[in-house]
Amino acid sequence: MEFEYKDLIDKGFERQDINDGIWFNEYGFNFFILQKVLNTNYYFDWDVNTRFLYVVKHDYDHNILYRKQIISNEQYNDIDELLKNPNK
Repeated sequence: MEFEYKDLIDKGFERQDINDGIWFNEYGFNFFILQKVLNTNYYFDWDVNTRFLYVVKHDYDHNILYRKQIISNEQYNDIDELLKNPNK
């Protein structure tokens, strides 16, 4: 499932612009990262090219341990709630 930029911004995702001349020359816009941190080990990551959304788990050195594509809004909502409030 593709997720739209505006919908993710509305859900609290934050954009980080990356100035990359090679990317700009090829695609006509500056590269950016769109993410939402859930807790110290998990975050959502949006792929600017595919518009796919992933949940990512990393260790304390920021090595990626797990990456899974989100396939529906319901799955997004479930994971978002679970990882923000793990004791529920």
